Amino acid sequence: MIKMIKIGVSKVDITPSFNVPLGGYLERTSLSIGVHDPLYARSLVIDDGEKTAAIISLDLLAIDRKITEEIREDIEGSVEINKENIMVTATHTHAGPDGIFKEPIFASISTSNEHLISDIKVKIKQSILNAMRKRKTAEVRVGKIIVEGASANRRVKNGPVDKQLISMRFDDNTGKMISAIINFACHPTVLNASNLLISADYPGYALSLIEKVKSNSVTLFLNGAAGDVSTRYVRRESSFREAERVGNIVGSYALISLETSNKININKVKMDRKYVDVRVRRFPLDEEINQMISRAEAMYNALIKSKVSTADLRRAAVVYETLKNIKKYIDRLRPLEGKTIKIEVQVL
Repeated sequence: MIKMIKIGVSKVDITPSFNVPLGGYLERTSLSIGVHDPLYARSLVIDDGEKTAAIISLDLLAIDRKITEEIREDIEGSVEINKENIMVTATHTHAGPDGIFKEPIFASISTSNEHLISDIKVKIKQSILNAMRKRKTAEVRVGKIIVEGASANRRVKNGPVDKQLISMRFDDNTGKMISAIINFACHPTVLNASNLLISADYPGYALSLIEKVKSNSVTLFLNGAAGDVSTRYVRRESSFREAERVGNIVGSYALISLETSNKININKVKMDRKYVDVRVRRFPLDEEINQMISRAEAMYNALIKSKVSTADLRRAAVVYETLKNIKKYIDRLRPLEGKTIKIEVQVL
C-alpha cells in the first residue's frame, strides 16, 4: 500500500481594522480610507507521518526576515512543526498595509506598527492551528500552463517574460479538491499609487474565482521571480474592474492547469533552505539627491505659474514627492550601503 500524505488548509482574514499607510509606492503618503476587498493569511500544512511542513501565503507587500523568524517561533511553540519547516511568503500586493517591517531593506518610509504586526502574527498562528485540525489524507496532482494576456516585461515592451503558471492540487479520497498552490510571476500592481483602498489586487480576484469554482477549498498564491514582470503593458486602466479582469485571466488559466494536472506520488516531506550573500548597492550621494529634488521642486513651481494641464501639474508633483521619499528611504538604508546581507532561499 502506497503511503499518502495528509494536508490541512485554512484562511484567516488579516485586514487591518483601522486606517493605515499603504505599502509599495513611495509617492503615496496618505492613509488608507477603507477596504475594497479583504486580505488573508492562507496556510497549508503537509504531514507525511514523520515530518510536518507549513506554507503560509500572506496578502501583503512583503515579509522580512525578523518577522518571519518570529512567526516560525510562535508556530513551533504551539504545534509540532519544526520552525525550519515553515515557509512564509507574501503575494506582493501594493494595496496592503505599510509599517509591517522591522528591517529597513524594504521600500518603506513608515515606522513599524507593532500593534498591526502583533495582530497579523496572532492570526497567522490561528490559521496554522485551524489547518492542523483539518488534516486529511490527500492525493497530489501537478500541472503547468502558459498564461497569456496577464503579464509583460515592464522595462522592455515585448521583452522576455516568464508566463508559466505552475499548480499543485490536493484532492480528498472522493477526488474533490481540498486545496491548491498557484505559482505565477507578476507584480500585483494593477492598482496604482492613487488607490487608497486596501485590496489584494489581481491575485485576490484569481483566488476568489478558483475558490468559487472549487467550493470549500483554499488556494495559496505564491508569486514567482516577478523582477521586471508586471501588468504595465497588458492592463487597460488602473482600477478594481481591471484588477478583476486580470485576476480572472490568471484564475481561469489556473483552473485549466488544475483540471489537466497529473497525479504524482508523494510520501515524504522535505524542506531545505540556504542563505545567499548579497551586497547592498552604493547609493547616490546626498548632494546628488538634493540636487535632483531641487530641480524637481523648481520645475513644479514653474508649472504652477504657467498654464499647464492639471495632469501635467500632478505628474510634476508626483516626481517631486517621490524623490523626497526616496531620499528618506535611502537615509534608512545608508548604514547598510556596501555591506553584505543574507537572503534566504527555501525549497519544499
